[in-house]
Amino acid sequence: MSNKENIEISKKKKKLGLAGWIIIGMVLGVLCGLFFGESCRHLKIIGDVFISLLQMTILPYIITSLILGIGSLNFHEARNLALRGGVLLFLFWGTILGTVFMMPIVFPEMNSASFFSTSMVSELPHPDYLKLYIPSNPFSSMALSMIPAVVLFALCLGVALIGIKEKEPLLKVLRISKDALIKIARGVAYLTPVGVFSFAANAAGTLTVEQFAQLQVFFVTYMAIAVILTFIFFPLLVSLFTPFSMKEVIKAARGALVTAFTTGNLFIVLPMITEKVKGLLATRADKDDNENLPDIIIPVTFNFPDAGQLSFLSFILFASWFAGSQIPVTRYPELGVTGLLSFFGGANLAIPYLLDSFKLSTDYFQLYMVAGIVNGYFATMAASMQLVCFTLICSYWMAGKSHFSVKRLISNGTMSLVSVIIIIITIKIYLASTTNSTMSKKNILDGMTIKNPVEFTISKTKDSRSIEEKLFEKQNRPHRLESIKKSGVLHVGFNPNTMPFVFYNSKHKLVGYDIQMAHNLARILECKIEFIPFEMPDMADSLKNNIFDIAMTGVYIGLNRIDEMDFTDSYMEINPAVIIKDYDKKKYHDVNSINNAGKIKVAVLKGSLFVSGIKKVFKNAEVVEIENYKDFFDGKIKADILVHSAEQGYTWTLLYPEYTVVILNELKHKTRVAYAIAKGDLAFLKYLNYWIQNMKLNNITKDNYKYWILGEVPELKKPRWCIARDVLHWID
Repeated sequence: MSNKENIEISKKKKKLGLAGWIIIGMVLGVLCGLFFGESCRHLKIIGDVFISLLQMTILPYIITSLILGIGSLNFHEARNLALRGGVLLFLFWGTILGTVFMMPIVFPEMNSASFFSTSMVSELPHPDYLKLYIPSNPFSSMALSMIPAVVLFALCLGVALIGIKEKEPLLKVLRISKDALIKIARGVAYLTPVGVFSFAANAAGTLTVEQFAQLQVFFVTYMAIAVILTFIFFPLLVSLFTPFSMKEVIKAARGALVTAFTTGNLFIVLPMITEKVKGLLATRADKDDNENLPDIIIPVTFNFPDAGQLSFLSFILFASWFAGSQIPVTRYPELGVTGLLSFFGGANLAIPYLLDSFKLSTDYFQLYMVAGIVNGYFATMAASMQLVCFTLICSYWMAGKSHFSVKRLISNGTMSLVSVIIIIITIKIYLASTTNSTMSKKNILDGMTIKNPVEFTISKTKDSRSIEEKLFEKQNRPHRLESIKKSGVLHVGFNPNTMPFVFYNSKHKLVGYDIQMAHNLARILECKIEFIPFEMPDMADSLKNNIFDIAMTGVYIGLNRIDEMDFTDSYMEINPAVIIKDYDKKKYHDVNSINNAGKIKVAVLKGSLFVSGIKKVFKNAEVVEIENYKDFFDGKIKADILVHSAEQGYTWTLLYPEYTVVILNELKHKTRVAYAIAKGDLAFLKYLNYWIQNMKLNNITKDNYKYWILGEVPELKKPRWCIARDVLHWID
C-alpha cells in the first residue's frame, strides 16, 4: 500500500462524524451556559430556527413514504400483511403504550402547596376529533399540521394504488421526491450541532439545579422504558408466538442492538436486522415458508411509528409533572391515539404538537431536544429490537406456522413481571432520594412587600366609640372624599385573614393585594392611611357608622349585600373551590364522591355568598358557618371541607401544606370582588370607579394580580450562578 493511500485512510479515521460534532456542540453549549448564565436565553432564537428547518420536510416525507411503501405492494402481500401484520402491529403498539403509561408511578411526589394559576381553572378546549382524524380537505389538514388526518389520507391513497396497474410512473415520482426530501433533511442535519449548542446553552444557563435534578426523571424513566421493552416485553412476545426463546432472540439481535445504540441510526442497521432475522428463521426446519418474508415486512413496517418514537410519549407525561399538574389517567386514551398518529411524522413534529394539544408550554420542547441527545441512543436500540421481534412473529404468522404457548406465558411471563417490578421499585426509590420535588412557595409569600408605601398606621382596637369620636368631624361633612382630603387620612377597613388580599407576613408586616391597592389610592389622594381591623360580619355596620371609609379586603359582591352597602366596579373575578386534607384527595375528588361519603361538615365564612350554593350542591352537608378561616386550618372548627375561592385557597395551602385545593366542575361559577363603601355616597363611588379603571388601563391591577395572586416575584428570583458573574465578575 502506497504512502498516499495510507494518508487517505488515516484522514478518514481521524475524520469526526456528525455524531461527534453533536456531542461537541452539546458540551460547548453546557460550558457556555455555565459561563454566561441567563444571558444564554437569547440563544433560544437559534434553536427555534433550527427546529423550524428540521420540521420543514416532515409532512411531505410522511405523505410520500407512506404512499410509496404501501402502494408498492401487490394485492396478496398487502392483504396478508394488513390482516396479520396489522393485528400484530397493534399488539406491539399496545405493549409500548402500556409500558409508557405505567412509568408515571415512579415520578416523585410533588408537594401540592403552590400559588394559584389560571390554568387550574381554565377549561381545556375539547378537540375536534372529526377535523383531527378525518381529512375532509387534505390540503387544509396539511396547512394546519393535522398530522393524524394527513396520515389517514396518505394511507388511503397508498391502499388505492395497490390495485392500479399503471402506478409505476407515480411511484417513480414518489421515489424521487422521497430521495429529494431525504437529501434536504440530511442537509439540515448538518446544522444539528449548532441547534444542539443553542439548546444546551439555554438549558444550562437558565435551568436551576433543582430543575436539572427533576430533568433526570425523564432521563431515567425513558431509559427504563427502553430497557424493559428491548430485553423483556418484546422477547417475551416472540417466545409466546414462535419456537424461539427469549434468550435466543436477544443473542441473535445483540449485534444489531449494539450497532444501533452506538450509532443512534436505525436506518443503517436495517440490512443487519434483515440478515439476523433470516439467520434465526433458517435455524428452523420450516424456513422455506418464511425466509423471504423479512424482505417485505421490514421496509413496510419501517414507515410506521416504532418503540423508540412512541416511548417519547413519556416526555408529555414528564412535562405535565414538571409543570406541576399531571395529565389525568382518563386522558391517557386520547394521548395514546393522538400520539400514535402524530408520530408518523416523527418526534420532532409530534412532541410540539402534543405539548400544544395538552396545553403545556412548547418551550419544553427544548428540554426534549437536550434530553433526546442521550435518550436517542436508547430509542434506536428499542426500535431495532421491535423490528427484529415483529418480523420474527409476523413471518411465522404469515406462513401459517405461528402458535401461542400457554406454558411460556406462565413461566416467562412470571419472570418478566418480577423483573419489571424490581426495575420500577429501584427507580422509584432512586428518584425519591435524589430528586428535590418540594415545590413550596412559602419563602416567596414571606418575602412579599408593599411597593412605594405611603405613611400609615394600624389601629390596635376595634372599639367603635373611640374611632367614632376621632371621626366626628368627618361625619358632619357633606362628602366623604372632601373629608379625606381635608383630614389627610384615608381610613381603610381590613380583615387580616383574607389572604392573599390582606395578611400579615412572617415579619408581621401588613401586606397583600388590597393593601398594595390602598397605598396606591392614598398616593393619588395625597394622604396617609389608617388601617382599621374588623370581622367580616361587622363590615356593613362599620361602614354605616363611619368606622372606616372603605373596606379593602377581598370583598365578594353579592345580592344579599347591595341593600347594606355600595360596591365599586369589580377589579377581579375569583373561582369557588373546596379545601380538604391531602389524604382526602381521592375520597373527595368530585361532587359525587362527596355526596356518597355520607354526612359531612362543610365550613364556610359567615355571611358568605357560597352558603346557598353549598346546600344545593352537597346533598348531605351540614353547613358550619365560621368567622375566621384560620379556625378551620388550625382545627378549632371541626369540618371535613372548607368552601373558599381557589385564588385564596392556594395561598392558604402555602402556610398549611397538609391541605390541598380541589376545583369542582359543579362549582365553576365565577364571583366578582370589589371594594365596599357606605350606602349612598355616590361622589366617592364615582371617584373610586374612575380610579379602578385607571389602574386597569395602566396594567397596575394586572401587575398586582401576577405578584400577589400568581406569586410571580421577579425581584426574589436570584440570577442563576455563572462563572462570568460570580467568579470573574464580568457581568453586573
